[in-house]
Amino acid sequence: MKLSSITSPKDIKECSIVELEVLAAQIRAFLLESLSKTGGHLSSNLGTVELTLALHRVFDAPEDRIIWDVGHQAYTHKILTGRQESMATLRQFGGLSGFLKCRESEYDCFGAGHATTSLSSLLGFMIADKAQGKNNYHVAVIGDGALSGGMAFEAMNMIGVRKEQAMIILNDNEMSIGRNVGGLSSKLNQIRNQKGYLAIKSKVKPQLRPGLTKAIAAMKRSMRGLVMSSTLFEDLGIRYYGPIDGHDLEGMIEIMKDLKDYPGPVVLHVLTKKGKGYPAAEQDPNLYHGVGPFDPQKGIKPEEKCDFSTVFGKKLLELARGNEKIFAITAAMADGTGLKPFEHELPDRIIDVGIAEESALTMSTAMALAGLKPYVAIYSTFLQRAFDQMIHDMALHQAPVVLCIDRSGIVGADGETHQGIYDTAYLGIVPGLTVLAPMDQPELEAMLEASVDFPTPLAIKYPRGNCSVIKDNPGNILENVLYEKGGKTLVISYGTMMESLLKLQEEIDFDLYNHRVVFPLRLEELKELFKGYEKIIVVEENIYTGSLAEKLKAEFCENNIQTITLKDGFLEQGSIEELRTAQGLDAASIKDVIVGKGTKSNLE
Repeated sequence: MKLSSITSPKDIKECSIVELEVLAAQIRAFLLESLSKTGGHLSSNLGTVELTLALHRVFDAPEDRIIWDVGHQAYTHKILTGRQESMATLRQFGGLSGFLKCRESEYDCFGAGHATTSLSSLLGFMIADKAQGKNNYHVAVIGDGALSGGMAFEAMNMIGVRKEQAMIILNDNEMSIGRNVGGLSSKLNQIRNQKGYLAIKSKVKPQLRPGLTKAIAAMKRSMRGLVMSSTLFEDLGIRYYGPIDGHDLEGMIEIMKDLKDYPGPVVLHVLTKKGKGYPAAEQDPNLYHGVGPFDPQKGIKPEEKCDFSTVFGKKLLELARGNEKIFAITAAMADGTGLKPFEHELPDRIIDVGIAEESALTMSTAMALAGLKPYVAIYSTFLQRAFDQMIHDMALHQAPVVLCIDRSGIVGADGETHQGIYDTAYLGIVPGLTVLAPMDQPELEAMLEASVDFPTPLAIKYPRGNCSVIKDNPGNILENVLYEKGGKTLVISYGTMMESLLKLQEEIDFDLYNHRVVFPLRLEELKELFKGYEKIIVVEENIYTGSLAEKLKAEFCENNIQTITLKDGFLEQGSIEELRTAQGLDAASIKDVIVGKGTKSNLE
């Protein structure tokens, strides 16, 4: 069977194991060719090819619900469910999402870009389908990294109590993006190395005949009990089975069929290899986790970066060398947030909490109250998960925690779930929180220097991408800056938009106010500033509601302030340039508003 002939999971139901193995090789070749052109999540998807084929062979989606945690491991699922031709548009403007999306396919029963949501959604579907008299099966695929998140434990606590049929596939590749951490990771490592159980299984595995399957499965479970202790899952009331080879199609299909008949919830522990089938990705799965276009023959060569994450990591390490109270905190993203050099040099002063952003914030609050200086490096979109802890713990105690918020503003190809376009809105309502936004390297470094002795909660938010030097001397970093050109129009902005606005200022006359201290507002200063201008425009790469633009428009309604922001709502995938243009935040659109050729307000 050729991959090009697959239009739905029904097409693989009658395939032999040999045919499925051939299909797996074709899928890997297709993924490598396709992603080398579009970019995307390569390592994780090369690792789940056989697992996905087994799932769609045993279960009957979409009637049976297959729920993927995050979705960046579900490209084979997309291919098998009729989206192979659309893979050429993956993560592109107007194209196929890099994650799962309900409106994209009936086979995507739950979309997500954040980890650890699959088990709670599994529980919700189990309850809803039972209440409506449905007799379908429910499967969730969750990685061992995602299992470190609190939501997973909360859901398992309820799934175990309900005692209804469901299968949790624990896709264990020993990492999420970076290496996994914590007690759960250690326990899984212990289980992986239960040589006694694995050896016994291999010696007694017979050539199964129809009718013997259930008896053999029961015998395997009994043997397991002789050589390994109870797992966490079984303590919660969920039957555990494994670990098994996640690249053994025949073995997985056999076991999934067995476990499908089990009368309660089960965990199937599957061992997979990130980057499977592509040697370069197998050797360095982190480098090939999320890739841009590349030459598969040459592979990817690590580059020396000068982006905001890298500048942040280097500067924090420099500060920490001279201050033993500085600690770095990450939620499974040490590499993505630029903290790898810090981890290498000061391993005792970096804490990776796993995928547990809420715990990171409350823990950091206590650390600060006890006299340390914690820096929490976290993506804007992931910080949303710790919103309660920002208010209830950090702000309430006015603890001098520093939030280093990466990927603020439009992120691009990862789409709705990863765009950092809400942080100004939610940070602006946290009591007592000062929010800074650097436009370049000198400003970011100066803000970090000022943060060391900052006595109350502080957030520094910065974008993804190149961190250049726009202005050599940032001056007093805790003051805003006016770049005058003698115009009658004042444009106010900060952070992500400043570079393009400074270039635009070279073309046309307007004064530009770098509102780098985003919050709190300094109303008296602004009132005095506004007196000299006929037109005031606020430009901001955040949604309108809760933005600086909205607040200034409300406070200074007599000044008839115009606003250029992102529209409220979600922002799909595409390049940053494409998305800015679509939202009227490109230089040409802003220029039209300044010179009076157009108007832009997302209230219109």
